[in-house]
Amino acid sequence: VAVSKGVEVLARAFPLAAARLPELRLIIAGRGPAALENRLRSLGDRVVMLGQVPRTHIVEVYAGAGLTVMPSTIHENSPLTVCESLMAGTPVVGARIGGIPELIVEGETGYLYDPQDAAALADAIVAHFERSPQARRAMRQACVAYGEREFSVPAHVTRLEAVYCDALAGASDAQRRARNEA
Repeated sequence: VAVSKGVEVLARAFPLAAARLPELRLIIAGRGPAALENRLRSLGDRVVMLGQVPRTHIVEVYAGAGLTVMPSTIHENSPLTVCESLMAGTPVVGARIGGIPELIVEGETGYLYDPQDAAALADAIVAHFERSPQARRAMRQACVAYGEREFSVPAHVTRLEAVYCDALAGASDAQRRARNEA
């Protein structure tokens, strides 16, 4: 719930979305400054503060959510929150900043909005929950497939091996050129 994570934007967006979606609940994992936590609690009983969630249980939180919100206001390279949520089958609405847009396929695995724009964040949340249950289920399936293809250990190892092979091939080319020039 750190300020840089954009939770203050979410605190402004939630009431806007909740006014349009009477069943909407906000579940916050993590801890942050007391003033921010108090502001979130002041939004009412539709906000649940989990506090710090052990790493061994966070995937369960993602899997049980209808949508994960990544409202970061800083340039994060590849936030684990996005990857883990998608792999758990939960779409992500994320700020269009840093590496977040590279991790989300708009409309397929989630939604993007401009950082600091609480109204746009609320619109994205509402748009997701206004989709039909079948469309949301299909999106969850797309998230799992995408997460497996992009973020799984086998996918990572395959890409890493390719980088090493390219590096070794480049080193071999450089060694041949050096020998030929000598």
